[in-house]
Amino acid sequence: ADALKNCLNLQYLNLNGNKIKTNGAMVVTELLFTHDKLLSLNLGNNKMDHDGVIGILSVLNSSNYTLEELNIENPVYKTICQSVAIHFGKMFQNNVGLQKISMRKHQLRDDGIYIIMEHLLENNTIKVLDLNSNEISFKGAESIAKYLKSDNCSLEALHLSNNKLSDHGAKAIAQAIAVNKSLIHLDMSYNQINDMGLTFVAQALA
Repeated sequence: ADALKNCLNLQYLNLNGNKIKTNGAMVVTELLFTHDKLLSLNLGNNKMDHDGVIGILSVLNSSNYTLEELNIENPVYKTICQSVAIHFGKMFQNNVGLQKISMRKHQLRDDGIYIIMEHLLENNTIKVLDLNSNEISFKGAESIAKYLKSDNCSLEALHLSNNKLSDHGAKAIAQAIAVNKSLIHLDMSYNQINDMGLTFVAQALA
């Protein structure tokens, strides 16, 4: 980070799969304050905790609206993960630059997803949302469906694999895609969806 401080034309920074942890993440936040040409930041799988994730989101909430892609998947939380959902929500509500985000393995569950989706209702810039492996059940699917049905939704790709949507969650998502006008790609693999759920999806597509 020290070496990159004077490299103001930096556009892509990939630190995925290292061990920078929270202290490293905090140093990276300084680059977000000063580097307005940075378009893509990958901090996935870095053993960051609650404070590291919030540090990144706080910058994107208040001062950096030029970053377009963020991978912040698979942190290591020692606190209730729903509290982080509030910071994600506020960031989505205020940020007007971010287009693609990976939030895999945040253990957001239904409560966290509800918070995030309520704030996403005020966002029309996110194009790709990756929520794989977040223990989302049908209740969370209903929150996602509400967002997909909104006129403000500009989402083009939604990744929901390895959750717990079941047939009831598939029904909620199916009802949403029947009226959604922006979604191009949807992944609901490995969600305990059986014949009934597949039927709902097929009817929606028809």
